[in-house]
Amino acid sequence: MNDGRRYDPACPCCLNANMLITSMKQELDDYRTILCLQPRSLEERIADLNCRPIEIKLEGFGLRPKYAIKTLQTMPPEILDRIIDFVHPKDIIQLSRSAQYFHRSLGAIVEASIEVCKAFGINRVDCVWPNFQYPESYDNREYPLSKPISFKHAAQVYHLTKCMNKCGGAVILTVNSADFIKSCGNLLPNQLILDLYICRNEEEMPACYYPHKVLSALPSSIHLLKLNLAITDLYEEKSTLEVLKNIRLQNLFLFMHKNSQHVYLLENLDTINGLQRLHLEIDDDFKFHHSFPLKSILQKCKYLTEIQFPSTGSKLGDKAWMIEVFANLKYATRNFKKIKFCSILKHKFWNNLKENMPANWTFIGDKKNYSAWKCIE
Repeated sequence: MNDGRRYDPACPCCLNANMLITSMKQELDDYRTILCLQPRSLEERIADLNCRPIEIKLEGFGLRPKYAIKTLQTMPPEILDRIIDFVHPKDIIQLSRSAQYFHRSLGAIVEASIEVCKAFGINRVDCVWPNFQYPESYDNREYPLSKPISFKHAAQVYHLTKCMNKCGGAVILTVNSADFIKSCGNLLPNQLILDLYICRNEEEMPACYYPHKVLSALPSSIHLLKLNLAITDLYEEKSTLEVLKNIRLQNLFLFMHKNSQHVYLLENLDTINGLQRLHLEIDDDFKFHHSFPLKSILQKCKYLTEIQFPSTGSKLGDKAWMIEVFANLKYATRNFKKIKFCSILKHKFWNNLKENMPANWTFIGDKKNYSAWKCIE
């Protein structure tokens, strides 16, 4: 057993202390990078390995209180840590206030969120955690774009990013340039909500707008929780799809212009890793036609669970096309569970839809704001 006076490689306490010191030094190097300082030299690192770790006293942390009554705090730390793993990120702050152990374990998240709120003048912590949207600026544009994090706020954002990587938070970005992604460096967490949705009118799309270049600049560890995308030509569509094959994408919001049916992208959605939800939006002059590959999407995308179509009315009010949508539901995989329309269907469609609807699908919409059907098996 180690008596605290010398380093014993076989002692668990010494090993834990050594791991903690190594983690702290790695964090120090990260802060040096943010401050545009050179990382520690190889000689300094070798000297650290040869020195004896300092004695760190974690008084009371992780010890089981001796209470006569069994409570949440009397449970072993290993079980309490597993509870944290199953909590949704939006409930982390509330969990940190429920028990002393959670307060000590998750207190860093609360502190980091408060620091970012103070830095950017935000009044509520829930506006920062679990999803933090980078400040935006118009700068003589019709659409806002995210602003780079200033030098004086980089440390606060980096602290919040580390907490997001631990407990599942995400950053929301609105960008149209790969240079912005590269300038963020290690200020981006592992989970990202990326908005490349620039404008609704194809004629107003910036000439320098290349979604595949922005996506290519993302780190390989990034998981896109949601991607808002608008593409205007076939070449960019193919290039973007090639990049998306190497990125984990959960939700895709695709804006469809009147001159682009995005058939190539839609027919190859199955090549996107982990796609679960597809949300389609259209401009005023767009009309669906027979080339829309709904059958192919339902057959090939094995992880797809939901498709959301735009408003019906004059845009999607074609009876034949609506009937075709429900007729193709029989080709859907077992994971596909929901189809939704963002407005009310006209009453004249109801009888035709019921005749072509599979027996295991039921209506779940409210008939006032939207129309939706769900698979009950």
